[in-house]
Amino acid sequence: MVLFQFPQWFVISHKNKDYLIQCKERLPDYRIAVEFRHKLWMEERNQDETLSFLKEHDLPYVSVDMPQGFDSSLPPVAVATSKDLAVVRFHGRDPEAWKAKSQTAADRFRYDYSDKELQEWAPKVEELAAEARETT
Repeated sequence: MVLFQFPQWFVISHKNKDYLIQCKERLPDYRIAVEFRHKLWMEERNQDETLSFLKEHDLPYVSVDMPQGFDSSLPPVAVATSKDLAVVRFHGRDPEAWKAKSQTAADRFRYDYSDKELQEWAPKVEELAAEARETT
């Protein structure tokens, strides 16, 4: 799998959807997974469109757990948009680390989830595992 983590300026548009298709076409021997970093992709008004597009093109959506309240925040939606692969990434929930510019990426993601926080995700991951052949 090749993870395509798109930057915050990569917003929902026809041009960017075409680019996602091109990414898949350029790497025919690999599964690509798509992680967005702008909330517009998964806002209520766009969520069905985004997920339908990914399903139509068999592009695995990367479900994320991250601090909320930023333009780069996506809701913790767990959905399999491919029957082959489902992906979940845990970025931590520290909003101060998330917005800090001076920290490295490793510092931003250094977060110890509590048992309770992980238990919130357990049923979501089980559902993904039931929908996709492989869950990562």
